[in-house]
Amino acid sequence: MGSATSSSGGEFRQSSDTSFSSTISEGYEEGLVPLLFEPYASDLSSRVASYSPMAVLEIAAGTGAVTRKLAAALPGTEIVATDLNQAMLDVAARMVQSRNVRFQQADACALPFDARSFDIVAAQFGVMFFPEKVTAFREARRTLSPDGALIFSVWDGLPDNPLDDLVSAIYKEYTGVPCFLERVPYAYFDPGRIATDLRRAGFGEVGIETVKRTTTTASAVAAFDALVGGSPLFGDFDRLGAERAAEVRAAIVKQLRNVFGEGEFVNDMSALVVTAPM
Repeated sequence: MGSATSSSGGEFRQSSDTSFSSTISEGYEEGLVPLLFEPYASDLSSRVASYSPMAVLEIAAGTGAVTRKLAAALPGTEIVATDLNQAMLDVAARMVQSRNVRFQQADACALPFDARSFDIVAAQFGVMFFPEKVTAFREARRTLSPDGALIFSVWDGLPDNPLDDLVSAIYKEYTGVPCFLERVPYAYFDPGRIATDLRRAGFGEVGIETVKRTTTTASAVAAFDALVGGSPLFGDFDRLGAERAAEVRAAIVKQLRNVFGEGEFVNDMSALVVTAPM
């Protein structure tokens, strides 16, 4: 069982919140990439490609949703894709078969790369997991070339992401504590705080854009099951014990059906895309 800790950013999190096992990594790729990440991967990769970089570092690459789009868009570019969790990279390496892509386990707060090694540092929905965000931003800046840029996405607030908002609200109502979704993925969305953290790390100009996307899946309940199977939300339910977990799941499923119906589910999403040039 993970212990609860408070990061310097103020999030209240479990020590297991940054741990993605091989089972969760497979669920992440199969369920969450199409549900959450695919449209934003297209957006982020096109932004990176517009710089025509010769070397790109991707941090918190997960199972490679962005990596494979970068590989297709930039076949002549050196791409180094990293993640804290080797299990995620194992899935990514299986999905991406490109000569210009190299995978390497790495901690974003202590990057094992020389200064000025990359033209772009990119991260899709990974910054929220960094326990020391200013340190990670400072590390990204250290590895950038003088004309480089850091480009990353974070989720907007829970109210702007209805599926996750409902799941989080019902979980807290029944347990009295925030679930993984509230603790980490949707806990770093304030533009003022993001800009301040980047400036503390040495960046000057900061651009922040709201990007809205939708995906569709068989039902809202199927989307919820994908969230549980592909993220540390699984651990939240596991720690409740079988009987209590079943009770909380039933309450969430009932409300999902009440709000979104039984049929095809349109998942409305909102994220912030941040650009910080050198």
